[in-house]
Amino acid sequence: MYVAGVQFPPVHYNGDIFLPGQANKFYIYPAVGLTVYVTRAKRITNEIFTEAAKVTARPGDR
Repeated sequence: MYVAGVQFPPVHYNGDIFLPGQANKFYIYPAVGLTVYVTRAKRITNEIFTEAAKVTARPGDR
């Protein structure tokens, strides 16, 4: 998986095609912020942002 702050075209490497995802504050922070607000979470961990980035990077899961 590869995620960048901006959208990049597919990358061809060693016969494979990689589809970079876009995961920047425009996508992740509003979702995390809303989730924290709705659930009234007491802590926001690094894992929350990691999972948000993973989900955002999956094209077609939106």
